[in-house]
Amino acid sequence: MPAYNFQPRFEPLIIQGIKTTTIRRPRKRPTVKGDNFTATIHGRTKNCRVILRGKVDMVFPCIVAEEGLKIAHKPYAGVEADRLARADGFPNFAAMKAWFGDRYGLPFKGEIISWKGDHA
Repeated sequence: MPAYNFQPRFEPLIIQGIKTTTIRRPRKRPTVKGDNFTATIHGRTKNCRVILRGKVDMVFPCIVAEEGLKIAHKPYAGVEADRLARADGFPNFAAMKAWFGDRYGLPFKGEIISWKGDHA
């Protein structure tokens, strides 16, 4: 069962059901629809807390690039990209792009994972 660690700033968004997706690098054991998972804060530390137990609802390849998002090879820009960024816990696509650019560089190639879950 995969465990996804989140930054503390995302905890209220996950608990409120606002953040319903995460974009990650692909795992050695690929994430697939139907996988059970846990969402944690402070993972791999003595302060680790499980904040959500859920089931993966969807997994698609994803690219975060200067010009927008590509999910399952379909481009998203403008209002659509902003909507998807909000589901991932960012106020808009510009903030999301800046975060991925600073952390990983652009373009970032990974997978977008959505879930249905119950709060821990």
